Amino acid sequence: MAPEKLKEFADKLKDYKIVDKKYENLIAAIDEEKIQEPIDFLLYCEKSTIINPKNYSDKAEVFLEAIHKKTASVLPELAFTDFEYKIVPDAEMSAYGDNYYNCIVSLKSNGKVYKQKSGFYPSSKNDYSAGEIEIQNYYQIFNKILIDLNAPYRVHDVPVFGDNSSVSQIGIMVLTKEQEKKLNEFVTYLSASYEDFKNKPTSLEIEKAIEEYAKIGLFSNLTIEEITEGKERTSELEIMDYNDILSVFPNLIYSFDTELGNLEDPYAELVKEFSKISHNEFNPSDILNQFQGRKRKTTLKFKLDNKSYSKTFKIDSDWIDIIFLILFNLL
Repeated sequence: MAPEKLKEFADKLKDYKIVDKKYENLIAAIDEEKIQEPIDFLLYCEKSTIINPKNYSDKAEVFLEAIHKKTASVLPELAFTDFEYKIVPDAEMSAYGDNYYNCIVSLKSNGKVYKQKSGFYPSSKNDYSAGEIEIQNYYQIFNKILIDLNAPYRVHDVPVFGDNSSVSQIGIMVLTKEQEKKLNEFVTYLSASYEDFKNKPTSLEIEKAIEEYAKIGLFSNLTIEEITEGKERTSELEIMDYNDILSVFPNLIYSFDTELGNLEDPYAELVKEFSKISHNEFNPSDILNQFQGRKRKTTLKFKLDNKSYSKTFKIDSDWIDIIFLILFNLL
């Protein structure tokens, strides 16, 4: 790497205030050819760290807490206690085999317990106590803390580049929205993961929303176990908005692809799913829709409250006809 180019990049980092107090040290390191890989820049950034898993035992009970402590070290407000974890099979991926696992981490920071679910990759089929955590997801637990603190910055993953880079290294950097934008505007030696700076619900707002949903009866058809499991899943996931809260509780929201080629008789199947999330308040019978992709139209038929309904929809390749959604608001 040419020293002149490295110094140009160092100047940009200084302009963005990503490098500040260690700027002179960085320039000296460039002159002394100590910047061997792009990730070495992180040694001179203000709120950053490099995690090399090879420095730790690969045993989950050692490795997981160690990388979380190392990540939290970039900011005093991320300090935590009461670290716990569990490794469980991934229920959603179980259909694809038995080698998919999740790691659910729990820790206490600023008097509150935070949780985060990440993918976990066992080192072997017979040893689930050792392996690797999903790098792109595990640090989101610290962004949950920052959201609760109304902080103007987020924790970012810095991908490792360079011919001599060790892919096992993890780069972590804390950036403001403007710093993230500037760093990723002209990617040269470093780039940062894109993090959401929108006003996501805080943990307290999520708790209050769940209480309000319960008060207005949205959970009236759920069992106590389903409600408890939904609350637990909400704490483990990254919640982007209030719809995300509802989506973790069963039979409240049905999401589907507007490209219907993956369904056999798509409109009939969708009507049945709509019935489920209405908890049979919308309870049609005799549902019929024979879908043939080569035709230009298809007809959906069903009965509701002893009345027969029939509607013909256009077939535009295998995309849903938007009139289908409007129909149910008119019933």
